[in-house]
Amino acid sequence: MRAKNKFWIAGGIFLLLFFVGGWWLGFSLKETSTEGAVRCPDGTEVFVRIADESKEQVQGLGGVAELSETEGMLFLYKEPWKASHWMKEMLIPIDILWLLDGTVVFIAEEVPVPIAGEELVHYRSSVPANQVLEVSEGFVAKHGILVGDYLDVQVP
Repeated sequence: MRAKNKFWIAGGIFLLLFFVGGWWLGFSLKETSTEGAVRCPDGTEVFVRIADESKEQVQGLGGVAELSETEGMLFLYKEPWKASHWMKEMLIPIDILWLLDGTVVFIAEEVPVPIAGEELVHYRSSVPANQVLEVSEGFVAKHGILVGDYLDVQVP
């Protein structure tokens, strides 16, 4: 085999390994989004994206333009605390439910999108919670959810 051909073959193998290796590295480092479900007392099931890491929790639903009645985000915290949530980069109003092991301990209904130029409002539970569920505006009223209700939180 000529030296020139060996060079091109070696170069081709190198490029193949480079792209396959880059794809694999990108795939293995890609952020994963865990999903779960929350069943309400009336039987309605909300499919949730789980935010259990700091980066996911800071982003939350910011930038989401639409949220169906059966979609939401569930924030999971290792220890109960008076979790504070804000509406940074929010495009839609929501209802926020603070839970302690599935039991609703605090509710903020019809939380509006922030007004440009105004300071962001922080919404905080008056009691410690280890789960926070964000759902579409009006969800709480439509499904009659009250403080003290148990929501069946199903996470992997």
